[in-house]
Amino acid sequence: MFKQKITLLQLLSGLMIASTILIFGSGLAVNYNVTNKEFVSQSLDTNKMYASKLADTADLYLEEMMQLLQFSASKIAQNYTDEKTRQNEIDHLANQVRSFNSLTVLTTDYEVLHTSINNSHLQGSKLQTETAKEAIAAQKPFISTPFETVTNKLGIFLSHPIFHEDGRYLGVVGGTIYLKENNALRTILGAHYYRDGSFVYVIDREGFILYHDDFEKIGSKVTNETIIHRISEYRSGASQITGDDGKRSIAGYASIQKANWGVVSERPYAQVTAPATHVLKRTALSSLPFIVISLLIILLTAKFITKPLRSLATLVEQTSQNTSAEKMKNVNDWYYEAHQMKLSIMKSIGSFQEQVSYYHTKSVVDPLTGLTNRRTMDDLLDRWIEEKSAFVLLIIDLDHFKNVNDTYGHAVGDDVLRYLANMMTELVEGEDEICCRYGGEEFVILFKNKPLPYVIEKAETLRQQLEETDSPTGHPITMSAGIGAFPLHTSAPAELFELVDEALYESKRNGRNRVTVVTEQEQ
Repeated sequence: MFKQKITLLQLLSGLMIASTILIFGSGLAVNYNVTNKEFVSQSLDTNKMYASKLADTADLYLEEMMQLLQFSASKIAQNYTDEKTRQNEIDHLANQVRSFNSLTVLTTDYEVLHTSINNSHLQGSKLQTETAKEAIAAQKPFISTPFETVTNKLGIFLSHPIFHEDGRYLGVVGGTIYLKENNALRTILGAHYYRDGSFVYVIDREGFILYHDDFEKIGSKVTNETIIHRISEYRSGASQITGDDGKRSIAGYASIQKANWGVVSERPYAQVTAPATHVLKRTALSSLPFIVISLLIILLTAKFITKPLRSLATLVEQTSQNTSAEKMKNVNDWYYEAHQMKLSIMKSIGSFQEQVSYYHTKSVVDPLTGLTNRRTMDDLLDRWIEEKSAFVLLIIDLDHFKNVNDTYGHAVGDDVLRYLANMMTELVEGEDEICCRYGGEEFVILFKNKPLPYVIEKAETLRQQLEETDSPTGHPITMSAGIGAFPLHTSAPAELFELVDEALYESKRNGRNRVTVVTEQEQ
């Protein structure tokens, strides 16, 4: 079984459609990439600006807190020995500033002189934590790293030194902010303004998270060393980062100068690029009608271009039919290649049909006389017999034809044979009367469904014409003939030829130039 070949229309349509889709897809891809980069770039700038704004706000807040602690430290230093003055200042600071979860006055030997009311049980005790030691040792404004308080809470400690008028270092006044409770950082930083999975967090110089929307993440350490390093160098910027969960995000970061902290604003990459995807979908949908129209135009154009070639190909398949060449003339060969191909095919078809006609004629026609040859006659008789059609057989033989060849030559003899063939052709009427060359100077005429008297009359007419007309020899020639009918005389074809042939020789024996019909005795 032969595999069906792809047509030129299918090939051309496929290529043009594929090209259109490729161009359209490439355009969408380029548009998406440009739009996507633009949104990413805008998000980087936005998050950087947002982080910088929050960092500035946090800086102002810490500056204000330090100023308040400094003021309280100066007030306490003026009446350091007065317990009531110290307590009043702590209470006043606690009422004035709601940012601290607890307030404490520490001596240089870590004794808690005063605390805010919620930590009064610590008053008079020694607070020898690492954070307390660092704050006392600093002797300057101090902001701690995250630490666990004596009450098992995660916090940071802000303090300011207390110096006497004579310069003696007396201790510090400080406030603790509990990181996992509502505090000032949560108030001033709040949640990210994008409610789409974006978030803000604050880290210290070691990378520990001081503030986050998610309390569970406070106190943990971020893994992006680049951001930690840049914040520790008091730098700001923005970049794409990959989190521990493998998801990408756009991060803007800025340093809080007062505490060497950093604010980081992160937004999921998927949310940043979502508008680009939305733009892509809208562009694709809005372009769809134009694409459909383009594809229809492409199909119609491809069909129009390939129609001449397809018509030629179809007609080439029908070259055995006489009408194909005529139809091919009507093919609209409107472009050069189709025109040239049409001319070439028509020329080839014309030559081919001439050859076919030539060989067909040679196979069914006697080349000398133009009459039906013996093989074709046999085929015709077989068909008539199969159809059970009645017919009459007339066999003709020229008298003394050998003398013609010997006297006038074979060329004249051939002319005599053609002369007889022409008379036979003029004698018959219709398609049911067939003239054949039987062999040599013997000829046959077949009469389908004709009565015997009709054939006898025809044979006599031919005989008389030959007798009364000069042949190519310059003289009349004569003929002898035999006639028999199927199935009147016999129902066996071979026997019929024998009977008619015997009748022919009966004519020869009786003096020639006569017609003899098969008789009952011959049967």
